[in-house]
Amino acid sequence: MNPTSISRALLSPFRTAIPRRPGAAPHLRVLSLLLLGTGLILQQSQGADPLAASARWVPTASMSITRSIHTATLLPSGKVLVAGGLSTSMVAATAELYNPATGTWEATGSMSIPRAGHHAFLLDDRRGFVIGGATDQRTTEFYDPNTGVWTPGPSLLRKRLEFTATLLINGKILVAGGDNANGQIGDCELYDPATNAWQLTGALNFRRASATATLLDDGRVLITGGQNGSDHTLVSAEVYDPATGTWTVTGSMNKARSSQVAVLLQTGEVLVAGGGAEGGTKLTELYDPTTGTWMLTGNSNVTFVQPTITLLGNGNALVAGGYGGDPVYRGSSLYDPASGTWVPSARVLGTHGSGATATLLANGKVLLLGGMDENFMPTADADLYQSR
Repeated sequence: MNPTSISRALLSPFRTAIPRRPGAAPHLRVLSLLLLGTGLILQQSQGADPLAASARWVPTASMSITRSIHTATLLPSGKVLVAGGLSTSMVAATAELYNPATGTWEATGSMSIPRAGHHAFLLDDRRGFVIGGATDQRTTEFYDPNTGVWTPGPSLLRKRLEFTATLLINGKILVAGGDNANGQIGDCELYDPATNAWQLTGALNFRRASATATLLDDGRVLITGGQNGSDHTLVSAEVYDPATGTWTVTGSMNKARSSQVAVLLQTGEVLVAGGGAEGGTKLTELYDPTTGTWMLTGNSNVTFVQPTITLLGNGNALVAGGYGGDPVYRGSSLYDPASGTWVPSARVLGTHGSGATATLLANGKVLLLGGMDENFMPTADADLYQSR
């Protein structure tokens, strides 16, 4: 599959112009592209890492239905709220709760609208909040964990897919860029829980979709890469300042990237990996917010497409799931900021291709859920990452 066709395919959730893989229903095949990237490269270390060697994946109870491009939100109770996603024969509106204490699932209320490729957050008032997604691109809903009931929220001001959404330190949510029927967009909006309303804020300097947005330690937001035009992958990055509501261009990455992954490290730096044009890149890099510059870090010879990335309590970044070339990748890998290297870790048991979610639990384990199999069909698999 040509990675540059991903953004174009998203303009209509049911467009069928993308070449079909055997066994994939048209609506499943197109919606599965929402979280496909263009190649994350993981580095093999020069020496063994005892933390990686002592870790393992163990199976836990499967979800009640298959899901990909769903959301998973850690609630104050320690349970994980899983909502929506692409299922085997539909876009799902259902939700369910995973209880780490028992390793079991329980039913909860369904959303009013089926959603896939949406965003989800936990608000300061302890409610869940979901935003947009196919089949609906503007509406929002609140989830009350005390009752398990969903209620409508205020609609976004713009229709958009492949946008970024970031919970700010002040409790507001920043939505930036994305794609609509006319192509990539650069406008941005803020949700204010105090007024329960959206308002426009400063526009991006570059229109972009399939970018990453990362909250920095100082409260600013770094956005990187993405698509601008059907065949134009961006190398640029910019920073949003909530105090002024404006975006400022910062240093450009060393490699143009779209659908990459990013995570804030304990050092305050941002690790960006994967994405890229023409089948991906072997380069990963670090952004230094104090200087606004990028530095290349660990390399690898393993090609990855749209995995999950999770910052662990020990400061390492765990990458798992996704596609390794074309087959589902069943390994996992750790990035060690101290050495700047990637270390192969334990083998994942279930099938967690593109569209899986990874959630760091209160007990320090990582819950890996769903995603696509080799035929772009969603799975119900669930696995836990833990140290021995």
